[in-house]
Amino acid sequence: MAMLNISSDPSRGQKRRLLLLILIMSLVVTSAVGVAIVQFYADAYEAQRNSLTEQVRTQAHLIDSIARFDRKHSNNTHPRGWKYATLSQVVDSYLSHEQLGGRGEMTIARREGNRIVFMVRSGQERPTNIQYVPFDSSLAEPMRQALLGRSGTVVGPDYLGVEVLAAHAPLAELGWGIVAKVAVSKIKDPIIRVSVLSAIVASILIISGALMFQRVIGPLINNLEAMVKERTESLEKEIAERYEAEEHLKAEMSFAMLRRRLAAGANKAKSTTEALEASIELLCSHSNWRIGHAFLVSPADSKKLHSAGTWYLIHGDQDGVFRDAVEGAWLNGGEGLPQKVLSDGRSIIAADVTEDPDYVWADLLKELGVRGSLVQPIRVGDDTIAVLEFFSEQQIKPSKLLLQTLDYATDQLGRVFERQIAEEKITHLATHDALTGLPSLKLGVDRLSQSIRMAERSKTKVGLMFMDLDGFKLVNDTHGHAVGDQVLKEFGALLVSTVRAADTVARIGGDEFIVVLPELDDRKGAKILATKVIALISSQISYRGLNLNLGVSIGISIFPDHGVDASVLLKQADNAMYESKNKGKNGFTFAVAKKFDIHSDT
Repeated sequence: MAMLNISSDPSRGQKRRLLLLILIMSLVVTSAVGVAIVQFYADAYEAQRNSLTEQVRTQAHLIDSIARFDRKHSNNTHPRGWKYATLSQVVDSYLSHEQLGGRGEMTIARREGNRIVFMVRSGQERPTNIQYVPFDSSLAEPMRQALLGRSGTVVGPDYLGVEVLAAHAPLAELGWGIVAKVAVSKIKDPIIRVSVLSAIVASILIISGALMFQRVIGPLINNLEAMVKERTESLEKEIAERYEAEEHLKAEMSFAMLRRRLAAGANKAKSTTEALEASIELLCSHSNWRIGHAFLVSPADSKKLHSAGTWYLIHGDQDGVFRDAVEGAWLNGGEGLPQKVLSDGRSIIAADVTEDPDYVWADLLKELGVRGSLVQPIRVGDDTIAVLEFFSEQQIKPSKLLLQTLDYATDQLGRVFERQIAEEKITHLATHDALTGLPSLKLGVDRLSQSIRMAERSKTKVGLMFMDLDGFKLVNDTHGHAVGDQVLKEFGALLVSTVRAADTVARIGGDEFIVVLPELDDRKGAKILATKVIALISSQISYRGLNLNLGVSIGISIFPDHGVDASVLLKQADNAMYESKNKGKNGFTFAVAKKFDIHSDT
């Protein structure tokens, strides 16, 4: 805000007022005098122009009258003819009488070819040397106009190159021209002298008047200035406080609206991805941040971060190179501000992120013209599960409202993540076995159905292994259910570590398990896996160093050899498993249309 600056030094204030007063009075007087002088000059110029015009008109009329008389009666009185008889009379008249009051000159000239010949100049004796001027020359413009038969007045150079005010007229009887002229300087000089004298007198009067005014009015003005200064400072302070309060109120209303929109976006979001996208866009748009995105904590390693794939870019084409660099990469411990926020659990604002030696993309951001950075954690309970990162071309200036809003936004996002985690846990419990953590029968059958559909498109086979532990009831009866539960968990872990990553191991109840084997070329893969499981169970599962004498009976069905839907394949594998038990246990059997292909570990 502009502040009125009133000097606290009285002497300086008085000098300044005095100079200002002199300046104002000078401007007023100068303007008035200037207008008067201009008007005086205009009047003098117009009077002189009228005088010259009248003289030329009178002289031209008189000379034409003399010429008409001489043409009739004096043709032989002059050796050069009647025109020069008339000229002789005019010259004699000019020698007898002073013309133009001593301020001007009257000239008569004729045209000879392309020349102007001056024959008479008032105030001079009869010339012995005739002066010539080229007709087309810029000199003697008034006479040239007269010789062209024109009457009037002009301002321009005469035959001597002097700027003159001239009246001109043609001498019709003689075919000559007459000009009455006066130098422009003779009109201006008196006015200039009067102007200089007026300026000197005005300056003396102005300075005297200003000093007298200052002496009389100065103390009153000092008191008035002190009062104005005190009141002005009070008003400025009041205005500044009111302005600050209004700006703070505007900011509060703006951030309150932002918080409501953040809450609405988080509540409406159907996933954490939607919630992140909405929140990042709202925060960037409100604060005019150039880039915004999110990192997620790796489920496998809580010290690693990877991009959530959620971005806000003002300059999509230009900033896309940064997005492409971040996507698919991992931030390990100690790499830049996001890792520091992950470690400390607190937000960080950096004036220039490109100066961070630990940030792997610092050079890229510098090329993009990005400087300011703000990093904010998203927490669920005591754990940081995600990190928001924002960039700006200028330094991000923290304010209480901004930091409160960021905390509010991440609290809302934390609830969305917490809700999703809870939903995932509920879904997991509904589709997984509580003891072993393996998929349940329902999920296992779903995976089998998906594998069948894929196999139909790819023209491959799907294997289904139905397993039942041999000797498990004896372990339960002898060592108790706690040991039995441990055996089930170890067997489930053994299967998971033995099968391929694409295979599905599910516990369908009691000591029964199934394994879905997608994308088989033939039954050989299922046979190799069954043989391996049978060999491992006796050596890998024990209790306090004692061999529990466990075995496993396995039934195997193949799509499409033994059925084309999940329920038929499951029934076929179940029947084949019982056939394995009937034939001595601890072996595997392939289902067939009418009989079973039976194999044993012996």
